[in-house]
Amino acid sequence: MARSSYFKPNDPPAGKAGASGVSERSTRQAWESFVSSGRSDEARPRNVREPVLDHLWVEWAFSLPSSLQPEPKAILRAVLARHVPVELWSRPKKGFAVPLADWLRGPLRDWGQSLMDGRLQDVPILDSPEVRRLWEAHVSGKTSFSAAIWPVLMLLAWLEARDPGRL
Repeated sequence: MARSSYFKPNDPPAGKAGASGVSERSTRQAWESFVSSGRSDEARPRNVREPVLDHLWVEWAFSLPSSLQPEPKAILRAVLARHVPVELWSRPKKGFAVPLADWLRGPLRDWGQSLMDGRLQDVPILDSPEVRRLWEAHVSGKTSFSAAIWPVLMLLAWLEARDPGRL
């Protein structure tokens, strides 16, 4: 289920002008930035959400003069450095590849085969003989077509979830 359908509320929280110095406008801008970064975070593999959303912490942070406001996460990094050696967390991000090709030849092979056998003909926009050729070449180990096969399997699994028992 996509979170974007319920991620953005109808209205941002109402701000209060006063001792904290936070106005309606700055609260609205901060909220819109939060919503925008959340959507961006969903679309790309990165983490941009605020680490703490406690209202007291946010009010304190807004009360700081702009000259004292550090770059994002600087305070958290400074605290982390007191407790964890810097070389353990201060390094470039490393991604990892999901071993999808091996899974489709191993533990997911029967599942994929049952979807191919039971649902492939239900999708008229797919060239069934070509999809079967790619599947057979992939599971035989001749080459990897996992990137092309996986979306087809997801479509077939979605069809099965909507209309179970057709396999």
